[in-house]
Amino acid sequence: MYKKKILLIIAVLVLITSLLNIKDFYTKITIPVEGTKPIINWDEKSFWYYPWGESDIHRGIDIFGDLDAPILSPVKGIVIKSGTSANGGNYIYILSSDLKTYYFAHLNKRMVKTFSLVDTKDIIGLMGDTGNAKFSQFHLHFSIFSIVPIIRFYDCKSIKGWQKMFYLNPESYF
Repeated sequence: MYKKKILLIIAVLVLITSLLNIKDFYTKITIPVEGTKPIINWDEKSFWYYPWGESDIHRGIDIFGDLDAPILSPVKGIVIKSGTSANGGNYIYILSSDLKTYYFAHLNKRMVKTFSLVDTKDIIGLMGDTGNAKFSQFHLHFSIFSIVPIIRFYDCKSIKGWQKMFYLNPESYF
């Protein structure tokens, strides 16, 4: 009985992974900082840039703007964590219904609490330079993480390219 349950769980996980890899899951999202544009407000080559400080690889993009510029939720979802860390400073994680986690770091102020429900374009925080971004230009570090690996994003030519199945390029979703 126990083995059947394990096999069923594995089968369901394989099915979910297969579905995510068949369908194109580039759900268009709102840029999380109002009025920002590629090239002007962020470097299009910053995703998966190497070397990148203590973290080796830059697994997101930095969107530059003014201190206290509103940070908008790009999706409907639930705030699974709103907190502070040494590297990210004030940060927020939002989980959406398509099993992606959206990460916002270096906020001057967080406007949502853990387990809050958010809607697209809700103000969730204010731009800043907290964490390891202290004394740098004000910016939002923005990352998208897939809980289920998206096999077609595997990249054998990049450093740690297998992680691209999980860390997604935000620009592909704007």
